[in-house]
Amino acid sequence: MNEKQNIILRSIVDLAIEKDTQIIYFKDIKNKINYSNISDEQLYNSLKGLQLENYLKIKRTSGGLENSTINLYVLGFMRYFDSIDNSADICKSISSAIYKDNILFNKQIIDQTRAKPIIVYYIIKYFESMGYIILDRPFKKGIESIKDITYDGERYFKQLLN
Repeated sequence: MNEKQNIILRSIVDLAIEKDTQIIYFKDIKNKINYSNISDEQLYNSLKGLQLENYLKIKRTSGGLENSTINLYVLGFMRYFDSIDNSADICKSISSAIYKDNILFNKQIIDQTRAKPIIVYYIIKYFESMGYIILDRPFKKGIESIKDITYDGERYFKQLLN
């Protein structure tokens, strides 16, 4: 991967987090990377050159590339970054906490696995989609189980408890 492709990929991931979406528009990528001299076709070819078809899907629109989109596949990204950060360890940490009915915090996951926050973000998105709670930061002391959580102004995710 050359430097330009690396910048493009990082921009796509940053945009996905900023906008909290899996669908990224070409025009947003161009604005983000500040490559005013790169054409839509060059950007498209750079993305094709990354050979990440399993991780992102480019959808061309008939009106040209400007409004074309890129769809990110969360699990695909987890596998792509697995060589950099051990996403299996992250999943294990989250799974064991869920199994024990414990609360797990983003910072704990990052500390335990020494993973980059971006990787943890995508893995958390996956667990959220299954209905689990991953908290951004600790609540009041004394909470020992997910069942003890009540909303007290902190960000929280929907829970799925039988």
